[in-house]
Parts: sequence; C-alpha cells; structure tokens
Amino acid sequence: MRKIYKTASLACLGLVLASQNTNAQSVSDFESLTLGVESAWDGSDLSGSYTPINFTTNFMSGDAVFNNAWDTTYGGPGYWYAGFTQSTFTDSVTSGAGNINSSRAGSGNNGSLTYLVAKNNTKITLQNNASDSIVNGIFITNGTYAANSMRDGDGFAKQFGGATGNDQDWFLLTIKGTDSLGIETTDSINFYLADYRFTNNTQDYIVKDWQYVDLTSLGNVVNLTFSLTSSDVGGFGMNTPAYFCIDDITSSTANLIDFEDLGFTTADSVWNGSDFSGTPNTYDYFSTFSDGDASFGNVWDSQWSYWKGGFSYSNMTDSTTSGSGNIYSARAGSGYNSDNYLIAKNNTKIYLTGAAANNTVSGVYITNTTYAANSMRDGDAFGKQFGGATGNDQDWYLLTIKGYTGGSATTDSVNFYLADYRFANNTLDYIVKDWQWVDLTSLGTIDSISFTLRSSDTAPWGINTPTFFAIDNFNDQTITVNELSEEISLSSYPNPTKGNITIDLENNVNTLQIIDVSGKTVRSENNLKPGTHQLSLTDLNSGIYFVKIISDNRINVQKFIKQ
Repeated sequence: MRKIYKTASLACLGLVLASQNTNAQSVSDFESLTLGVESAWDGSDLSGSYTPINFTTNFMSGDAVFNNAWDTTYGGPGYWYAGFTQSTFTDSVTSGAGNINSSRAGSGNNGSLTYLVAKNNTKITLQNNASDSIVNGIFITNGTYAANSMRDGDGFAKQFGGATGNDQDWFLLTIKGTDSLGIETTDSINFYLADYRFTNNTQDYIVKDWQYVDLTSLGNVVNLTFSLTSSDVGGFGMNTPAYFCIDDITSSTANLIDFEDLGFTTADSVWNGSDFSGTPNTYDYFSTFSDGDASFGNVWDSQWSYWKGGFSYSNMTDSTTSGSGNIYSARAGSGYNSDNYLIAKNNTKIYLTGAAANNTVSGVYITNTTYAANSMRDGDAFGKQFGGATGNDQDWYLLTIKGYTGGSATTDSVNFYLADYRFANNTLDYIVKDWQWVDLTSLGTIDSISFTLRSSDTAPWGINTPTFFAIDNFNDQTITVNELSEEISLSSYPNPTKGNITIDLENNVNTLQIIDVSGKTVRSENNLKPGTHQLSLTDLNSGIYFVKIISDNRINVQKFIKQ
C-alpha cells in the first residue's frame, strides 16, 4: 500500500513496463485533496513551514510533489507568492484578479471537482515510481482571470487582437523536463494558451476547455518545469495574468485503479453515501465517485436509511462477524495487499473514462464479503448453508461480468464462482475467502463493465444469498509480473529499432502482442514455437511500444522504441 499523505490524490496507478519488470506509477488527479465545493487552498492558512518571508508547503498527489508559498512580508492576510494552489471553484465568468482560483472550463478535467492553479515558473517534482520515468501527458487550460483578460483587456493587459482583431498576440506555456542528473532534456513542449497570429482571424483562439498535452518526447524525467511568455509585455514584464490550470497528470500507459487514496483518515471506516453528499431525487441520493479512469455509482435511500445500490468504499477488517451488520468487510480482512477496497451490490456497473475508455481492461481482484461468505458457510435466516446438512447439495454462487461498447454488450462474458459446491469430491467444494485475480481481457475493447450475481439458493423474491462482493485493483497491469513466481523468457532486439524487431523465445508462447503507450494492442501473434521470430514494424508510427508474451499463466513484458 502507498502511504496516504495529508493531501493525497484519489490516485490511479499507471503502468511503466520494463524488461521482466513492471512498476506501478501514480497518476495525479487531485480528487482527494479534501476540498469542499467552491473552495480553494492557497497556503493562507499558514500551514506551511515558516521562513522570515514565506510560509512554504509541499503537497503530494499521486507520486508528484507540488510546492506552494504564501507571503506575509507586508502583513496579513498576505498573498499567494509562488507554486500551486488547489481549487474546486467553478466561476468561468467573473473577470478580474478576485477570481484567480477558477478554471475557464468551470471545473476540473472531465467535470471532476479538484484541479490545480499554477503560477509562472513552477516546478513539479516526481517521486517514487514516477521519478526518472516517462510522463505521458497533462491536461491544461486557462484560468478565468487570464482568459477574460486576454478576451477583453483590463487595467494591466491588452485585449488580444486589439481593436481590429489583427494584432498578432499570443500566450505561450513552455514545459521542460530535467533528468536524474539535473540536466534539462533536449526537447521541450510548447502549448499556446492563446494564439491570435492567424491570417484568418476566425482561427484565433483563447483556450477555454481542458486540452491534453503530450509529454512523452521529454523522455525520462524527475522534474517538470512550466514557464509562461506573452506577446503583451511592459516595463515590469508580462502584462497577461501569469496563471494557468492543470489536472490529471497521466502515466505512460494504462491505469491501475486501487482505491488507496479515497480519503480515509481512520481505520475501519466506510463511505456508503449516508452523508447525503449525492444529488437528491425524492428519497434517493445519487453519487458518483471516480478513481483513475473509472467512475462508480452509489445510491443512498434516505427514507429507510440504507445503501440501495452501486458501490461503497471501505477499509473494514472484520473477517469473522456474521450477519448484515457487517456488509462492508471483505472476507480477506483487507484490500488486496492494501487497506482500501470497494464493496459492490448486485447489478452494478463501472464506467470507463479517459485513456481507459474504449480500451482493454486487464482484470480485477475479487473476493466475497464476510457477510456473504459466512452466510454460505453456516446459513442464516435468509440464506441456506451451502452443501446442506450432508455437504452434498450442489450449491453455487456466480458472478458474471460483461463488457459494453456504446451500450451494446460484447460477445464474451466472464464467469467467476464466489462459491462452488458442485464437485463429486466434497473436499473440493469452496467459498472464496481470499482475493482472486479475474482476467477480463477477453471482453475486448469496452467502455463499461457490468456485474451480475446468481445463486443456486433462490426464492420467489430472488436470491437468498447476500448479494454483495468486494473488488480491488481494477485494471491492474502488474499482476502477472509481480504475482507469478515463474518467469517466461523473452529477449527482444534491437532497441531502439527503425523497422523490424527480433524476438527470441525459449518456450512455447500462446500469444505475443505489441502494445502502444495507450494500452492498445496494435499487433498480435498466436501459438509461437521456441526460437527466433522477426516482426516487421514499418507500418507503426515512431514512439514507445511494449512486447508482451503470454504462456499459460505466465507473462513477460519488455519496452522498446520505434524510431
């Protein structure tokens, strides 16, 4: 489990694939920075470390560190001096310096709550698994203050385009990287927050929405620096307000969603919607929470005070107590090698967003809840004892997982038995008590996933078995490398390559895949024999790719560069 910092992000982990090793890399999406709606944290609470001039703070989201400085040199209340502030403000209309903490988009990326506002000459420091690796990209937009200043002009800055609209104005953000030796990378990224240099004035623009900026060309970095320049300068420097907004710093490949930064501050806690934080509809309160590139629904019924549908998140550890008073505990007693996990009801659905949408999901860890497991083991007032008095009853409890694209189910589905007592030899009967990996790659390219429970123990009103289960590490890309003790040999060369790649295999391989940085499989070969195999890559664009081989339950992955 990652350490949860005071202002830790609702993190999703991304895949950084290397030869015979896979490292999980945290994404910074700022969704668990513990802000309420229409609020900001800018250091004015003087929570930072005091120096004779500033109160300085470093806060962490995922595996990225952000600095903040609040200046009280000239007395209280002071002002935001440098670095980043955290914001949930939604004012995309009001002009002026009183609205510096709002994004012009009116929210975070994809309508999320929290994002950061940055000043000129800021730096992000990458730590842990994110350090000295490739950052895929970042979402950027203008703040409302800067956007409206450029649109209308104000007491300091000019109206972009001037009175005629023909002035060649621009507002430029330049992003650079620094490697582990402190050397600035050879490449830099230029992103125009506004550009009025077009011959056709109808093409002039000020960025108002979140825009994705690809950073892969910076290579392996430990720091990212951001600097602003503008065509509108005066004797004191740039006149354009030197602010911009960032959200969702993404890793180089697919995201692991592990629920580790969902904001718990105490052990044995649960969030189930009972705080009425959802949107009311008569008696029901509807909530949606996100972790990485997936969203999860929740419904709380205020009339009868119970969790009505969807998902709750939990770090409960009670693996022994039976009964419906313990519905929020996993039978495993924790998350998968971690604290936090989700409890799901029957007929729930996960919606994929961002890079995960319309892509292949690797799988998910699943186990029973303590309530369901003990009900099946012992029986209770509603559910029968599985196997019956003799142990010979052919009982079962089945979770069926389906994938969807555009509302239509894919041709495949995945069945996972949470309990199975149908064996002729009763010693083989089981109730799942530990976390089990369920492979979902056969569902193909999808944008959502549904979960449905069925049981042999039914009544006219439906299933008697408690209809709850637990999930963790959804879309975990590291499982096959970290969990399997036996490796399968893979050697690929040359690296970098301009045309072909040679792959040496010592074992039979069921499937060989070439995967791009978005997680999309761009080439697949099946049933390869031991020996040397050469693949032509001339039809692929230049960039970073991964070769992945699968043999039974063994997998190996290597990264290579196509020039």
